[in-house]
Amino acid sequence: MTLYHKWTVMLLLLVFALPVAAEKPNPPDDAVKELGEIAVMHGGRIKPLDSFARESVRAVTKEHRWDGRAPMETVLHWIALPESAFVEPMIPIDFEPLREVLALPAGRKYFSYKELVQEYREPLSMLYQEASHADARDEKLTKVQSKAVELFNSLGVMEGIMSTNRLTLIPPGAAQTDRLPEEIRMQSAGGWLPLRVLDQDSSEIAAKLRVAWAGLIRTYRGERWDLFRSAVDEMREGFAVMQFRQVDRDKLHAEVLYNRADPYLWAKIFYIAAFVVLVFNTIVKRGWMQHVARGSLIVGFLFHTAALGLRWYISGRAPWSNMYESLTTVAWGVLLFSLVPWKGIGSKIILPAGAAIGFLSLLISTHVALDPAINPLVPALQSIWLNIHVIVILLGYSSATLAMGVGHVWIVQEWRDPRALRKLAPMTQAINRLVMFTVMFLAIGIILGSVWAQSAWGRYWGWDPKETWALLTMFFYLILVHAGSTGWLKPKGLAVSTIFGFLLVLFTYYGVNYWLVGLHSYAGGDSRTVPPIMIAYVVADLLFVGAYLFTTRNRSVRSRRGVKTEKAVEAGTAQG
Repeated sequence: MTLYHKWTVMLLLLVFALPVAAEKPNPPDDAVKELGEIAVMHGGRIKPLDSFARESVRAVTKEHRWDGRAPMETVLHWIALPESAFVEPMIPIDFEPLREVLALPAGRKYFSYKELVQEYREPLSMLYQEASHADARDEKLTKVQSKAVELFNSLGVMEGIMSTNRLTLIPPGAAQTDRLPEEIRMQSAGGWLPLRVLDQDSSEIAAKLRVAWAGLIRTYRGERWDLFRSAVDEMREGFAVMQFRQVDRDKLHAEVLYNRADPYLWAKIFYIAAFVVLVFNTIVKRGWMQHVARGSLIVGFLFHTAALGLRWYISGRAPWSNMYESLTTVAWGVLLFSLVPWKGIGSKIILPAGAAIGFLSLLISTHVALDPAINPLVPALQSIWLNIHVIVILLGYSSATLAMGVGHVWIVQEWRDPRALRKLAPMTQAINRLVMFTVMFLAIGIILGSVWAQSAWGRYWGWDPKETWALLTMFFYLILVHAGSTGWLKPKGLAVSTIFGFLLVLFTYYGVNYWLVGLHSYAGGDSRTVPPIMIAYVVADLLFVGAYLFTTRNRSVRSRRGVKTEKAVEAGTAQG
């Protein structure tokens, strides 16, 4: 019998020999948090178990928390009580075409690991094989195949945790063994080995960790929380010694702080508070409320900046390398532009627009299917140009986004009171400046990107979809600058154009990445559908602009008719 089978049999004997609580155990929070501070190699980097647990729970359940419990506690439950986790419906399948292929029962969203592995294994395996063959032939996966692969990966995550295969806690060179079995060496991650290597380790520290691990499982199942705390302390001390040379404890603690403090949550709270105060101030008109709102916005911006800074420190790279990070960076840029002094309209228009956009952007980044995990850079992005080119482009998107927000306010104000054009002059000037910022940042970003392209791909320009659409976006805003400065474009046209310009930015930023195949895109092996929230926004905005243009056009027609009638009356009176 191989070591793998011995370990599995021993684990199952231990699991099923002990009594199972009628309800899920409720371990002490402080002990669970301490357990989450142990380092693990996962996803190409060293991270705390707390981050590993958050990513694993999100991968399986598609939720940030499951059953109201902290992710670390959920993962601990899967490990200590696998017989309970096997049968608990927690894996969501809501993509209807996949449900039809698997012949899943209607009216249910969540399914258990046992159900999917035993009852639906054959159709799921067939889909996975089809996806593997398509990928081997460099063919684009269908949406059903992509979802099947995602489901298969979720099952793999859960199985790896329950069997402890994914718990690669043993750093390279730490295990004192003569020879490791092949199945264990194959499960290494970056040279780190799974927990079961302790069974082959003859060192004193390994013996203590084996006892501590067995005690952790036993006391969790028996709800002996005083002994559970002792087992957690022994594991922390043992792994601190074993991982001493490989782990940067300062970065590990910074990541734990980032996870628990959740600075993006605090940024959202202060942003929405500032927005509410500013809106309320338009009714009661109290000067001190503007100062309170600006202070709230600044505090939120500091939390936002701290979140980006912590991600940069933890990962050792600029925090704008994927869709989640770039979205939060665009929101940061919007607030940066909002807090710049704007003569005459800052507290009335720019600040509430920035607060609303910042809040909604962070809200979307949290609740849309974007991966917030801190991952290592792919080789193509491992360049100093990532720090420069990307942030410049994203600041261009930020200024375009804020211009769109102010454009909406301009339209609403003019719609309500057509005689307020003179009052709207400062707002028109602000939109003009934001459009100029957009052109400036996009132009500089495109130039920097071409230099990066030369060093990475050996050419400055290749008409890649991202390059082409970024250039089109820059030219669109450049036309707005020229048309506005020559008087071809009136304030009304400028405000409306910022909304259409933002739709162009949205496609360049998101659509090109997922729907067009190129060097900058993620569409090579996936078929991603348009997020419902994006469809809703585009439709709502087009209806908003259409209604505004239709009603103001009728208003202009009525006004011209009224002028003609007055002139005809005056002419008739003069003849009489």
